[in-house]
Amino acid sequence: MRIFLRIVRNFVLSASPYIPRRSITMVNTAAPPNPIKRVIENIPKSPQDNRAYRGIILANDLKAIVISDPAAEKAAAALDVNIGCMCDPWKLQGLAHFLEHMLFMGTKKFPEENAFEKYVSEHGGQYNAYTCEEHTNYHFDVAADYLETSLDRFAQFFISPLLTESGTEREVNAVNSEHENNLTSDSRRLDHLSRVTGDPKHDFNKFGTGNKDTLWFNPQKEGVAVREELLKFHQAYYSSNIMSLVVVGKESLDILTDMVVNMFSEVPNKNVTVPHWERPPFAPEQLQTQLKMVPVKDVRSLNIVWPTPDFHPFYKTKPGHYIGGLVGHEGPGSLLSALKLKGWSNTLHAGEDDGANGFQFFMLGVDLTEDGLAHTDEIIKMVYEYLNMLRAAGPQERIWAEEQQIQEIKFRFRDKEKPLGYARALAAGMQKYPIEEVITGPVLVSEYRPEVITDLLKYLVPENMRVAILSQQFKEIAGEKEPIYGIDYCLEKISKEKIETWRNVAVTDEIALPPPNDFIPQHFDILPPPTAIHRLPLLIRKTDMSRLWYLQDIEHKLPKACAFFELCSPAVYKDPLHANLTHVYVELFKDHINEMVYMAELAGMKYTVEQSKYGLTLLVRGYDDKIDVLLNMLVEKLMHFKPDPKRFEVLKEVYGRQLKNFFASEPNRQSMWYFNVLMSELCFTKEELMGAMDALTFDTVVELGPKLFAETYVEGFVYGNVSRKKAELMMDQVETALRSIATKTPDAHNRLRLVQLREGSSLVYHRENDVHKSSCVTNYYQTACEDSRMNMLLELFEQIINEPCFDILRTKEQLGYIVFSSVKNVSGVLGLQILVQSDRNPSHCDQRIESFLQEMEKFLENLTENEFQTHIEALAVKRLEKPKTIMQQASKYWNEIYVRQYNFDRDNLEVAILRTLTKTDLLNFVKDYLLQNGSQRKKLSIHITSTVPAKNARKKRSADGDEVKEDKPTVDPAPVTLTADKVDSPQTLKSKMGLAPLPPKYTDVDTVVTGY
Repeated sequence: MRIFLRIVRNFVLSASPYIPRRSITMVNTAAPPNPIKRVIENIPKSPQDNRAYRGIILANDLKAIVISDPAAEKAAAALDVNIGCMCDPWKLQGLAHFLEHMLFMGTKKFPEENAFEKYVSEHGGQYNAYTCEEHTNYHFDVAADYLETSLDRFAQFFISPLLTESGTEREVNAVNSEHENNLTSDSRRLDHLSRVTGDPKHDFNKFGTGNKDTLWFNPQKEGVAVREELLKFHQAYYSSNIMSLVVVGKESLDILTDMVVNMFSEVPNKNVTVPHWERPPFAPEQLQTQLKMVPVKDVRSLNIVWPTPDFHPFYKTKPGHYIGGLVGHEGPGSLLSALKLKGWSNTLHAGEDDGANGFQFFMLGVDLTEDGLAHTDEIIKMVYEYLNMLRAAGPQERIWAEEQQIQEIKFRFRDKEKPLGYARALAAGMQKYPIEEVITGPVLVSEYRPEVITDLLKYLVPENMRVAILSQQFKEIAGEKEPIYGIDYCLEKISKEKIETWRNVAVTDEIALPPPNDFIPQHFDILPPPTAIHRLPLLIRKTDMSRLWYLQDIEHKLPKACAFFELCSPAVYKDPLHANLTHVYVELFKDHINEMVYMAELAGMKYTVEQSKYGLTLLVRGYDDKIDVLLNMLVEKLMHFKPDPKRFEVLKEVYGRQLKNFFASEPNRQSMWYFNVLMSELCFTKEELMGAMDALTFDTVVELGPKLFAETYVEGFVYGNVSRKKAELMMDQVETALRSIATKTPDAHNRLRLVQLREGSSLVYHRENDVHKSSCVTNYYQTACEDSRMNMLLELFEQIINEPCFDILRTKEQLGYIVFSSVKNVSGVLGLQILVQSDRNPSHCDQRIESFLQEMEKFLENLTENEFQTHIEALAVKRLEKPKTIMQQASKYWNEIYVRQYNFDRDNLEVAILRTLTKTDLLNFVKDYLLQNGSQRKKLSIHITSTVPAKNARKKRSADGDEVKEDKPTVDPAPVTLTADKVDSPQTLKSKMGLAPLPPKYTDVDTVVTGY
């Protein structure tokens, strides 16, 4: 086993005070107070990490890490406040989350309501925030040149937010819309129900999201001024001593340090003590209970929760990770394998949940088959068989050391993260780990302490558990209703007899500890650069049944690789039955090989097998040492796969429920699917797929296997630390296996085309939704076929309107929580999409979108040349940002291969064109393609209308407390007359419209490159 101590470098606590680089002219001769208490240099990091780090603690006790990355195209920052929804006042639940929203709505220094969002968006960035039990985390990224000015705006959130009365009244509607969007999420419903059936006096019991009742109507009824409560909460808890900040930029550590000192030293220190909860959230009387909940979707699951003390102080041992890895194992002898053998479950997850300061949870969840639902007591018995086996065997140093080795390898060859996600995670981690260990602490395990593992196991007993079972079969027995989410459920005590039985269950030979992992890589050599360096994929092999693209990575210098192989077959999507057959066949195959590949996945190897309209896509990725071994195993198993009849019945039933559950999915997701159904040359509806389920039999699945590979064409791509010879051998593995069962020489399959709307078209497609309270409208404006200049005109317009779209339609007009614009490039056809999910009628939202587009014409006309060029450069930064990992880069190249355009240098080519565009070019494009009466405008609107009665939407109270109708805010009525032809069905639309041509190929796909 390799010892990885060499990566843990010594850290230094600076003994001398840090002197700011920027000098300050002083009037008196007294020494100024030092703005920094401590400096931490040489924070331990991965040997592959070439960024420079410095930790600092300001005089106001704010903790910060600055990270210098001279190669960064994007800068980022994140600030975490160690206070969350568990500190909400009981009479204003959701207040911490509401405040998170409000901080984005103007500060004394930058009073414009969307000043921060507008500035960041105009300079190629994005922003977000989240609130959880004991954290509120704010984060953004931006083009690297604009970090300092963005950070100045960001810092004011925590110094002088406005929290205006008008903003408060409007933004509470956004919080309410967010809550209503969550109402049908079964995972959220279960989480909420678990809280409210716990200790009613514990802060964990609170409703963290909040809604208009808890944040507006009820407080008003009690005479509580909500804005004043927001100010009080900010004043009470937003203290520098419980804040952690991470800033990533291209500047030096000294300059970044100065930014932090100059901008965040003003954050007041109120000496807040981080809350600590001594009591667990479940009192003894709330343990040994079984909760039966009726879900919205047709899902079945069993979940067990054991409250535990806070084991985070033992992060160098990670006892929860050790036990979770064993209980959640999926290899031979695992609990999951035993459950699958009985036909009771298909998936299992287990592990620790952070909880909050002072308590944690250990959780286990399994999905349930129909037979599994009838045997939940036996499943719980098997869980305790496994736990009792762990207790009897005791902690195993071999298993712990193996995990230590895997984590050391993972850390040593850690991928470089994007600045935004990295800053966000580190800022949160600084609240849990010392600055010196914030990078290593979450990953590495270094202290084997078996007594700590044994101590955690003591809490995983029947006397300390809560059980929750989800099934729609509980509708008749669910006699209670939770008021906020409207959840139907029943709660009952588990009998003492069952508790006793589960406690004393004996260990059986169906389960065993996992064997040693043979997939742990041993060789990490980096290939030397090739003699002729290429920076784009090359065609290195072409036969009558395959093409192979290849590129050796010379950027990331990691012992990792990715290999994609698309097995194109005409059998997979010829009709709804074959689409179903292929789906179930793939699921059966993945189920069959799960035990075999799970050990590889633990060791850092990953695979996917996915169905598409064209065939199966096989991906293997991870350490190049074992990548060909994993590929060979997968291909051999796939070619000789024999489905199991028992597993077929189980997985067919799962698939049938998935099809049915589509109609309970969020309206915005339904809208996106209906776009595919309407506009794709071939896309079967969910109803068509459901109608073909009866013909889906075990015999037809068995018969599909030979058909799938009888006529298969392979398009492949290998990228990473792999030689050309090894890449060709990998394709040879695939091709040899296919030739052994092929019966016909295949053709290279073309991609499907998109419906080409006629000029002047204005179409609307209506659907109803009887599950969600919200409706949805998606407006799609088709512009032109694939063309680099048109691509850039469309993307530039979307870059300019992205923030105003959110600000006007969501924040000011209050149409709904989910509002966005985006570019669609489907099958080589370009279009603009604007989506609004709202409690308003889709026709009204459609009209508001049209008014918005009209306003954007004026907005464009009023842009100064400097503002216009700023947007061009913001888009250029987004497009030219380099992928941070081998997988991200490979995926970008693979997408060009998958869509058969092969424009591997797309970003550079299109940005060069982008920088030639003028404001006149863009205005002409908008007038011709996007505005009403435009000469080339083509519009399709998809309206998903809710039939669920609205409740508490947009109401206010009169002086005597009675509810009265509230007018919806509209910034500028700008009435627009909408006329549209109704689309009766996808078939009707396609019969009236033609198909767009296939997009061009940008690279020679016939000439093999030699000598590389």
